[in-house]
Amino acid sequence: MGKFTILLGSGAVGSNLHKKVLDYLKKIKGLQVIVVCGRNKNTYNHIRNTYSGKLDLHLDGFSKKIPLYLKVSHLVITRSGSNLSAEAVY
Repeated sequence: MGKFTILLGSGAVGSNLHKKVLDYLKKIKGLQVIVVCGRNKNTYNHIRNTYSGKLDLHLDGFSKKIPLYLKVSHLVITRSGSNLSAEAVY
């Protein structure tokens, strides 16, 4: 069985949800985290610079791979009202 995988949608509008979540997740062994940042380059760069090497991280910006990420994820964390919330339910 593969690693427990979490999909974290930080969003393109600059929500800072990812900071607290990633700080907590980096303390847990055996996780794989996929983070999708949309078109927010500041968030992408912050996550890459702060969390690379501290957890099993796959980082993506605006992506057409969302259906794949949803399929392989055990848990989705995102802000309410985001498109990712709707895609996860669909």
